[in-house]
Amino acid sequence: MTDGLGDGDPRMAEKIVSGARYGAGMADADTRIDSLKDDIRALSYSVLDLQAKASAHDAKFAEILVTLDAHGAKLDSHDRRFDQVDARFDRVDARFDRVDERLDQVDARFDQVGARLGQIDARLAEVLARIPAGPTSESSR
Repeated sequence: MTDGLGDGDPRMAEKIVSGARYGAGMADADTRIDSLKDDIRALSYSVLDLQAKASAHDAKFAEILVTLDAHGAKLDSHDRRFDQVDARFDRVDARFDRVDERLDQVDARFDQVGARLGQIDARLAEVLARIPAGPTSESSR
């Protein structure tokens, strides 16, 4: 940003801290310049310190990312294993369903056999009812 003043312009002398106009006040300007240099140096050290801290944080972050990647791989492994177990449970569940269907069929068969035995029992009762009663043990005495 320039204000249109060149180095040879006499108005430029007013902007430069030198010359006869400043004379005795020059010591104050030197003190201010030294103070500014110290402030700049302190800021530089602060920036360097912050850069070192940022580098340390970057390194720590990289370690954390490696650890997270390891955990992610382990979780993926567990997830695959859970999927395998889940598929096995699905197969076992299907097998139980087939066994349950077989048991239902056997139960229906037992019901048929029970009904058939009921019919046989009824016929046997009819046959026994038709047979005349024979002598009892008291009448033979």
